[in-house]
Amino acid sequence: MFHRIPAHVVNGFTVALGIALIQALLQLAHGPRAAALALTGAICASLPDLPLRPERSWRRVLAGGLLGLAAAALMLALRGDARATAAGIAAIAFVAMMLLGFGPRAGPASFSAVLALVFTMGLPDGEPAAGVLGWQAVGVAAYLVWAWAASGLLQPLWRRLALGAALDAGAGLLRSRSALVLPDATGRAGEDADDKALRAWIRAEARLAERVQSARDLLFAARSSPAQQRQVAVLLRLIDLRDLLLASALEADRQRRDPAAQTLRGRWAARLLLLAGGLQDSRASLLGRDTPQRPLQGDALAADGAAATGAEAGAPPAALVQAIEQRLTYMADELRRIDALVRGVAAPAVPAVLDAKRLLAFVAPEGWPLKALRPHLRLASPVLRHALRAAAAFAAAYGIALALPWAAHPQWLVLSVAVVLRLTYDQTVARRNLRIAGTMIGCLVVLALSYVESAPLLALAFSVAIGLAHGFVVERYLLTAIAGTVMALLQAHLLEPTAGFPIAERLADTLIGAALAWAFSYVLPAWERSTLPAAIARMLDALRAYAALVLVCPPPATAQPAAAAESAAAQAMAMAATTGADPLADPLAASQSAAVSMVQRMARRQAYDMLGALSASLQRSAAEPARVRPDLRPLAALLDQAQRLMAHLSMLRLLLPHADPQQLRAAIEGAAADVDAALAPLAHSATLPQDVAAPDALPVSAWPEPP
Repeated sequence: MFHRIPAHVVNGFTVALGIALIQALLQLAHGPRAAALALTGAICASLPDLPLRPERSWRRVLAGGLLGLAAAALMLALRGDARATAAGIAAIAFVAMMLLGFGPRAGPASFSAVLALVFTMGLPDGEPAAGVLGWQAVGVAAYLVWAWAASGLLQPLWRRLALGAALDAGAGLLRSRSALVLPDATGRAGEDADDKALRAWIRAEARLAERVQSARDLLFAARSSPAQQRQVAVLLRLIDLRDLLLASALEADRQRRDPAAQTLRGRWAARLLLLAGGLQDSRASLLGRDTPQRPLQGDALAADGAAATGAEAGAPPAALVQAIEQRLTYMADELRRIDALVRGVAAPAVPAVLDAKRLLAFVAPEGWPLKALRPHLRLASPVLRHALRAAAAFAAAYGIALALPWAAHPQWLVLSVAVVLRLTYDQTVARRNLRIAGTMIGCLVVLALSYVESAPLLALAFSVAIGLAHGFVVERYLLTAIAGTVMALLQAHLLEPTAGFPIAERLADTLIGAALAWAFSYVLPAWERSTLPAAIARMLDALRAYAALVLVCPPPATAQPAAAAESAAAQAMAMAATTGADPLADPLAASQSAAVSMVQRMARRQAYDMLGALSASLQRSAAEPARVRPDLRPLAALLDQAQRLMAHLSMLRLLLPHADPQQLRAAIEGAAADVDAALAPLAHSATLPQDVAAPDALPVSAWPEPP
């Protein structure tokens, strides 16, 4: 049943179930007051509880719980003094936001400290500090046990759902590429249509990079089993499919604006959509749905026989049509292999160079080394700027809350600023709008719940709100905003039932907090154009490193060269004759014979990560004010050219082990020097690319005839 539900929904359900069990057991054993206090600790600890491996899950949950306890202890020590409390709020905000220097993995744990200070501010006066911290520690410990047990039990499900999410992102990338290929009705893509397609493609690239890495983290570190090996093989083939997709785009500009190629582009886009549907079918089969495999070949690209031969004037040349057709055929073959692995009708084939230990090199690092914060101790760092901005915004929110006519819940204004003010401007704007809408809807839900007199039903609604708020914080923040509003109002009611439901105050605090957070987003801003040169330099350095590893001829044989070459050729011919293998048609099989495959794959992964980071930066810049927004077109062209270079390098990586080094040595060595010379000065440039014409591609008439 869970295989049909997204991972974030299952995760939210498990978090809500754990918190509900902790609350029920403590209420039975020690009463509602102790349960309510312990619940605050459990909620703070639950924020970093995500679909992770057990060892990572409990470490992050423990970090979130300890940060929450530290923030609560500071707020309890400063209560009663408004100025000291404001300073403490600013200090907690600064430290919590600086933790983002460890990367996205620190985000949930850092917010645990913020949520703890909000919970502690909401406690009635007179609560003994030792009792509060003691019961919160009990809640943290209880949830830590739950998180460790649930993570271990759900590992097979997390791996399957992560792989399914990666396949879904791969299908999305195919669809976005088809939109770039497909012309409009006039045969000429308009500027608005181009921009929309470019942004969709950039979003799809960033989404695929994120989901592939999540799948790596879960699959590559899992205990080896037939199911795990099969899933690893599927993920590796999906990564290679991305290379083939990039290669299929190498001919795009040669015919995209040619009116004579309109039919070709339409059929090409249709084939890409067909392949995307095939990936979705494989994902459905992986998640337990009985979906028949659809035909993946589709209609031939040539409109008719004349176009296929290039005999008709103005028709796409035969070399172009056949090149694109060949690449699409390779992609269809790769999809069939993925589908066969998913359905269990093919044995997994993981390259020998990628054993269990080497696969761990592709897993994202874990840990909290202090040296990771050193680059963020400069004012130019977006993390330090955000930490200073958040500290000022939180303190200002607290001061404004005390000055308002209503001051029963000053922590709500602080919370509104905390959830809206994000590291980047685009996230702040998106959160602002969704938070206001979600609060309005959530207040209506609580208004309906105010007629419920049963305390157990209200406690159940509180638990459901926790699960929804946790599960949809990334995927559907509007639901998180609705559930968060319900959770805040119900918690205040459960702590003080006689106080009622302060709906009007909650709505007013949200509106003021959202406006305040948006205003503070202009304080020490870190616009994307200021970080893009560094991101581009890192991308170019990664491309140089990958090119240097790929553009190396196979070493010449030093002993019995003729016999060795004859033996290698005989083995390659035997493999092709018995299995039908082809270096391009089966990149996974070809990579098995490369002695440096592991190092090349590591460099390729690094290059793709840098491409994904640049894609994400371009996506974020789209929401920034026009006066600071970088021009999308030259940056998108740079990203496109970088991916084309990746496609060429990946094709060479697969072909060179099968080539004659004597014939290619001079050409490869010259290409390696040229690529390095071209990228080196760009990597050290501190300027953004300008909108200049790209160099002309090799004319189709100069292509060799297909063999």
